[in-house]
Amino acid sequence: MRAYMLAGIFREPVAAGAMPTPMIAASTAVNLTVCAAIRRPHGLGDQSGPQAAGPTTQYILGLSQITPFGVMRDGMRKSRLSKVKQDRLIEHFVAGTTARCAAALVGVNRKTAAYYFHRLREVIAYHLEQDGDMVVGGEIEVDESYFGGRRKGKRGRGATGKVPVFGLLKRGGRVYTKIIPDARSKTLMPIIKRKVVPDSIVYSDGWKGYNALDVSDFKHFRINHSKLFADKQNHINGIENFWNQAKRHMRKFNGVPRDHFPLFLKECEWRFNNPHPQVQMRQLKQWVREFLA
Repeated sequence: MRAYMLAGIFREPVAAGAMPTPMIAASTAVNLTVCAAIRRPHGLGDQSGPQAAGPTTQYILGLSQITPFGVMRDGMRKSRLSKVKQDRLIEHFVAGTTARCAAALVGVNRKTAAYYFHRLREVIAYHLEQDGDMVVGGEIEVDESYFGGRRKGKRGRGATGKVPVFGLLKRGGRVYTKIIPDARSKTLMPIIKRKVVPDSIVYSDGWKGYNALDVSDFKHFRINHSKLFADKQNHINGIENFWNQAKRHMRKFNGVPRDHFPLFLKECEWRFNNPHPQVQMRQLKQWVREFLA
């Protein structure tokens, strides 16, 4: 695994009315509550927006809670933005424009654009979670990466203040990501067994957390990165390309709120799986229409 470092990827959340704090890499413990759909009664959702009538489905991803479906839907319904401005904001979101720049170009308040972009990320994460049980087969690349600010000390595996993320890529297909508490075998193997069809070919680096693959139902090939990064078909360049793209995309925001990191991660996963901007825009507009229906 290559140790990618990114300065200021996390930003501390700012309380209402408080002055923003400098970009720092938070070192608080990572809450890794990962759940399937949880049914919660009315009133237990996100208190920042209107509550949907009746029960709502709540989704939890890694470090933060995704707003319930009903709240996202009602939040978009209550938007005073015209359809033209919403479409333009979606176009800027697809283009990777920051909320501040998009607000200036569209002619809306910066907070309005940031809120709308946040809702779009929640919609994306919601739809990706619907496909969370999909399994893949064939040639699969697996790897982990660490997200967090640049700092002195150990880099890569074991670095403090980082959020470990496991990634799984089907060659010629889609990538899947999951925030994990650590990179030990007992953490990685259940994910691989749940997502990968037996007898598939699994490529990894030499990390000991993948030793169990040698005595599993998979055909396991390793690449020793201390000697070379590719040996014909034996490599994990595809998943490492995803890590590179994800961190490059997040870097432009000059730090993201730590609690929102799972949403940004799922956005990067969605962008990688749908690389054509026209497809992204068409899909987002369709999902927004579904939420408003």
